[in-house]
Amino acid sequence: MSVSPRLADDIGLSRGDLLARVGHQPRTTQDVDAMLCRMTREPMRAGMRVLVKHTTRTVPAPVRDVRYRTDVNTLRHSEADTLGFNEIGRVSLRTTHPVLCDAYRQNRQTGSFVVIDPATKRTLAGGMIEAA
Repeated sequence: MSVSPRLADDIGLSRGDLLARVGHQPRTTQDVDAMLCRMTREPMRAGMRVLVKHTTRTVPAPVRDVRYRTDVNTLRHSEADTLGFNEIGRVSLRTTHPVLCDAYRQNRQTGSFVVIDPATKRTLAGGMIEAA
C-alpha cells in the first residue's frame, strides 16, 4: 500500500527510507554479526561475496568470518570455517553500504535479512542479526 507521510519539517524522503521514533532509532552500521541458516549445498566461507537483502535495500557484502556452527540437537557451538547445507551458525558480514538495523531480539523487521547469491539470485540463507 502506498503512503504519503506528512512531516512537520521539510526533509526529503524517498522509497526505502526508514522512519523511526525518537529514542528508538536503529543503528547505522556496515558490520553485522548474525546467525544464519544455510539453504543451499554450496558451503559459505570467509571471503565469499553475497548480497544482503535487508528491509527494502539490497547491498553487496563479503563474508568476513564464519565464527561457529550450532548443533541443533545440543545447541553447542563448534568452531567452523564453513557453513554447509541446513547448518546454523554465527557469521560476520561487512556490507558495502551502511544498513539501519537492530538486533533481532529488539525488532524482527530491522533485525532480519536474506542472503542472496549475486550471480544466480538464489536465496542462500536467512539471517537474524545478533549484534548491530
